[in-house]
Formats: sequence, structure tokens, C-alpha cells
Amino acid sequence: MRRLSSVVIAVILCLAPVPMLGQADKAEQQVRDLCNALNQALIKADVPTLNKIFADEFTIIRPNGTAVGKAEAVKDVESGKTKFESIEASDSTIHV
Repeated sequence: MRRLSSVVIAVILCLAPVPMLGQADKAEQQVRDLCNALNQALIKADVPTLNKIFADEFTIIRPNGTAVGKAEAVKDVESGKTKFESIEASDSTIHV
């Protein structure tokens, strides 16, 4: 099992800009909700949600140093090549 929670959170914060709504707390909660949705989508291999969350130009660097784009990353989750049994975020701080 691959534990990429820190990487995933960092990536999602870069991929999903939150519009400034005049309330930092509300924007921070939107980021938290999106991170939780991403984590659940990864655990459940929810391809439609992953495709919605990940930007078309999404790229992740695997632990072996290879870069993978959105299509391949989603395909790997769908096929079970990349499988998450659980994802635990810890020591997260969100600044908007």
C-alpha cells in the first residue's frame, strides 16, 4: 500500500484554487472538504470523482522518480495497480 497522503494534499492544494469568498474560514473548510473527497475517491477507486478533482495537467511524481499524468494515475487507481486501503492526514495546516 502506498501512503502518499502528504503528497496528495500538497498536490490538491496546488490543483484546486479556492475562490476568495471574503471568509478565510469558509475557504479553508472548502479545501479540507476537497481533500477529504479526494482521499475517499482514492480509497474507493471512484474514477469519476478523481477525474473531476484532478486538473487535466495533473502530474504526480512517484516514489521511484517517474512522472505520471492524470490519465495514467487515474487508470492505475481504477485497475488496482495503485490501491489505497486508508489515507490519514496529520499535522495539516491550510492557509488561504
